[in-house]
Amino acid sequence: MSISFDQTNPEGRQPLKLDWLAVALFSLVHALALLAPWFFSWSALGVAICLHWLCGSIGICLGYHRLLTHRSLQVPKGYDLN
Repeated sequence: MSISFDQTNPEGRQPLKLDWLAVALFSLVHALALLAPWFFSWSALGVAICLHWLCGSIGICLGYHRLLTHRSLQVPKGYDLN
C-alpha cells in the first residue's frame, strides 16, 4: 500500500480539496485560544459557567417545554417527537 499525492488516482475519484476559509478560521480560533492563560480571571470563569448553565440547561428546557406542552414552538418535522 502506497500513498500518492498525484492529481490522478487509480479509482478515478476526485482528489480532496481544502476549504481554505474554514482552515483559516479554525486556525485563528485555536491561535486565540493559546492566549487564554494570559487573560484568565476567576470572575470571567464564573460568568462563563453561569452562562453555560443558563443557555444550556434553562434554554433547552424552556424550548422543549414550549414544544411538548403548549405546541407553540414551530419546528421541522424531524425534531417533532409527537
